Amino acid sequence: GRAVRLSADGRCASVEGSESQRAVISEEPIRRRSGNAAYELVVVSATPGGDEGIGVGFTTVSPSEIGQMPDAASDISPAWLAGYDGATWDGSSSTWAVCDWTPAKLSKGDVVQVMLTQKGFLHVDVNGLNAATFKTSAPKGAAVYALVDLAGGASGVELRNPAEAEAEGKGESMTGFDRQKVGKSIKLSNHGTVATKMPGAAENCIVFGDRPLDKSNSFAVRVAKVAAGAEEGLAIGLTTTAPADVKRLPSSADQIANAWLVGYDGATWNGETWGTGEWRPSKLREGDEVAVSISKGELEVRVNGKKVQTLKTSARSAPRYYAILDLLGSAVAVSFVGPSRGRS
Repeated sequence: GRAVRLSADGRCASVEGSESQRAVISEEPIRRRSGNAAYELVVVSATPGGDEGIGVGFTTVSPSEIGQMPDAASDISPAWLAGYDGATWDGSSSTWAVCDWTPAKLSKGDVVQVMLTQKGFLHVDVNGLNAATFKTSAPKGAAVYALVDLAGGASGVELRNPAEAEAEGKGESMTGFDRQKVGKSIKLSNHGTVATKMPGAAENCIVFGDRPLDKSNSFAVRVAKVAAGAEEGLAIGLTTTAPADVKRLPSSADQIANAWLVGYDGATWNGETWGTGEWRPSKLREGDEVAVSISKGELEVRVNGKKVQTLKTSARSAPRYYAILDLLGSAVAVSFVGPSRGRS
């Protein structure tokens, strides 16, 4: 739409001005995985207040067939959308219906996952928790494009395609969190890229990377949700122990062999003993990016690009590393971002 501005790489869309002409569509069809088409949006800016929010969904209409974008995404036919002021739109029957999701409450750092299943169900998850589901009449297996309406308070989003990221990585490096070895107090999103702690949980909150890190030996997560008032925060680091090699998952990450962690209430774990650290992860805010890397045996943690903690480890030349986290204290939900942007 004319009110939308795109970043140079086409991944981020932000609104300027008008209350209409806010629809955006993906350049290419969303790649299907096991018959399902899925994409993720990270909220990069939002205006609080108001009764209406973003609309998300799919269309079988390609950008080249549209010509000029209409005032609203629902004017593209056919399209299937959910959100706005708590509504769903089935473009095949031109029908609005009520849903429980109110996206006006979205805030910076929230991760919205949108999936169209092979059977035609549109699922929307927010930070790993189901927000809306409705049955569409989308043709089975048809090529579909991501369709987003930056309505209401939604003023900026970043598009991510989990299936595309995995294909580009050829399945050899981390694309999300491991589904098999995950703490029983953790729920993973449909795509495995968002980990959310169950309310009140104080243990069994371990999360592994699903594959080894890439050649950069780094990864980053974005804080999707925090709880105020806790003195302790997440623990984050690396391990040379593959998730598949863990026979029985312990209650805390420091019990994993060959694991190095920092965080907690200002503590470090070097695989054998506890130490005192300077970083207090309980101060993390929603939207903060936490990056971990290792080089020549030194683990480094950065928050929003600023170095906050280092830790000497005994792993100077390990053949592979895995991400490991413990969502303790203030940490409620995190999303996988990708490799870190580098060390100083």
